[in-house]
Amino acid sequence: MSRRIPVYLSTRTCVDLSVVDTLALASELGYDGVEVWIDDLLRSEADPAAVRLEAARRQLQLSVHAPSYDLNPTSTNRGIREESVRQILSSLELTAALGATVATVHPGQLSGRADIAESYWPAQLGFFVSAFGRARELGVIASAEHMERGLKHIFGTPEDVARLRKETGEQAVPFAYTLDIAHCHTHGIRVADFLSRAGMPRHVHLSDASEQKTHHGAMGEGTTDIRGGLNDLLDAGYAHAIAIEGVARGRARAVATSNLRLCDEILRKS
Repeated sequence: MSRRIPVYLSTRTCVDLSVVDTLALASELGYDGVEVWIDDLLRSEADPAAVRLEAARRQLQLSVHAPSYDLNPTSTNRGIREESVRQILSSLELTAALGATVATVHPGQLSGRADIAESYWPAQLGFFVSAFGRARELGVIASAEHMERGLKHIFGTPEDVARLRKETGEQAVPFAYTLDIAHCHTHGIRVADFLSRAGMPRHVHLSDASEQKTHHGAMGEGTTDIRGGLNDLLDAGYAHAIAIEGVARGRARAVATSNLRLCDEILRKS
């Protein structure tokens, strides 16, 4: 019985492996695809064309996670802001080179904890208008990820997503967002409630969160209602991919195996 939603293995889970070795593991275990973090692609010095060919050979679909480490596209520091935007937009070109369809993009955040979140909205909107527009030019989809609850995060609630949907629509650029089930948990919002207030996502991230950690390596180590979240997606008719996240240093194979098994208990039911 095929899965009702495709499931991807993230290169973040397999941080000890090269991107090509992650493709091999995903194929061996029976994943439908791989989410390639651009940070991991650059770290492993993998050739995008070679990765694209290897994925096709193994009949794996690809998605992308744009770079996010040390970046802030809404920074009040102009140099940091401009370099962050440059790297993220450049990653959309790599998305096209990889033959992937969707690239998840992190939003900007506060530069200082005492800053006023609303004052960052014009920069946030401008950044996503640029990202969505550039993605359209390249024939790919940039998908804005809502973030976990945090002192400096300013784009995380369903209301934030709905606002971005409305205001980018007013500027005639294509909108898409990535729903993160662990992030929903940190906000205390059920997936079904998030969907009802933000609309249907184009991509989904899945991992297990707790009060101690936003992304545990293996599902079952946190307190997120994984089964409830997946069933909410099925009930809503979501049919795009789910990428399983969570860094599993030193235990990629075991965690990738157990995570997929848990998903299949739900996604392979008739």
